[in-house]
Amino acid sequence: MADTTNNTSLDATRIANLAQHVRGVLASFTTARDENALARKRAQDASDSEVNVREVIITTLADYSQVQQLTENEITAIAAKVVTSENDEASQRTIQQFIGECKRAMNPKVRARVPSLIALRDLCWTSELEHKKADSTEPTPFRDAFKRKYHMMLAMFDAEASGRSLNDHPDVLAFAEYTSEVQRTNTAKVLKRLEGITKELISFHKDFPVDDISVCIDALQAVDAKALKAARPKPASNVVQLPVPTKTVAQPAKVPENLTAENLADLAADPDADESNPVDELIDELAA
Repeated sequence: MADTTNNTSLDATRIANLAQHVRGVLASFTTARDENALARKRAQDASDSEVNVREVIITTLADYSQVQQLTENEITAIAAKVVTSENDEASQRTIQQFIGECKRAMNPKVRARVPSLIALRDLCWTSELEHKKADSTEPTPFRDAFKRKYHMMLAMFDAEASGRSLNDHPDVLAFAEYTSEVQRTNTAKVLKRLEGITKELISFHKDFPVDDISVCIDALQAVDAKALKAARPKPASNVVQLPVPTKTVAQPAKVPENLTAENLADLAADPDADESNPVDELIDELAA
């Protein structure tokens, strides 16, 4: 049979038949790709649903703490009892993390303001998102500082607990700027990054023993936490304030009156939530 691999004259019918065969082979790939995309969407939907359930529970327990006028010592004792009542270590770790987040909302200095703080969080986050969609060059101070809405909410609780009052968009914007500045100038994190850079330079120097690289290595190895703290600049107020949208932003779930421990499970119920969600176990424990 003649070798036609270098033949510049192509048979259109042959090419069409071959292409059809290749498409058939690729069909399994496109099917797998579509299935993976659907699985990722379902996973994201499940994650969003879990976050919604978490926020409803947090709001509910904050109100319960307010109604019962729980002290910080009582809140700590209740949380410890819930954790130790779990039978296995994995469940204990999961519940311990979430009950720790709940405690931040149940704090006597925070609990009365939880609904308004969540509403303010939603307003600020939505404002930033809308402006970013309208103009991709707009800054994103909230996303930069907190990454996710849920993390932003917890950080706002901590700010209130520490005595920082967050009442409007400018307050939260200033807090986001402060948070980013703290993260950016965290000496422990910077030292860790410098250690990584130093290791990379040492590796380069083994292959390319340039004197200047050696000088850089010595200089970086001499940097310590004290030097970083001395060189750290003071925070600058340079975050651009975004206008607050005028449209109504969805409010957090309303906590019913006459709240009791016995009806916590009903309040936290969500038909879209993952049935294996560990937060359900927390509600069962508190309702017991």
